[in-house]
Amino acid sequence: MDYPFCNFRVKIAGEKLHENHVEQILHKVFEELKIEVSFCFLAPEITEKSSFYILFMQSVKAVDSLKLQKKLEEELCKNFHYKHCRTLHQLGEVEIQFLSEYSVSKFYEIIQGSSHLGSFKQIALRKETFWKTCLTS
Repeated sequence: MDYPFCNFRVKIAGEKLHENHVEQILHKVFEELKIEVSFCFLAPEITEKSSFYILFMQSVKAVDSLKLQKKLEEELCKNFHYKHCRTLHQLGEVEIQFLSEYSVSKFYEIIQGSSHLGSFKQIALRKETFWKTCLTS
């Protein structure tokens, strides 16, 4: 499926995730699981052993992370290319990373250093691969 108005797409193993599509998936998953999110985005993570996506998020209330992970993976696998990469073990299962207030502040600090914060728009899919190191250490 083509997403003609998407800002960009991310591909680390041939999965071709589109920003607008990820936004729709996150909205659907959060709505179905009744999760109130104050901050979130999906980003790729590439290690020597594997490549996968991480959902970085801050929620208003406690979240069943296993249920969220399963539902998010299920929705991402509706994308043929993502599912194909998962089947071939080119991509690992999506992970969930809960963020503290400090980590969210750190995110904005990093973004502010690379652009004007006033023109910053929160997006559902980031293409940078350094977020886990920056936000969890």
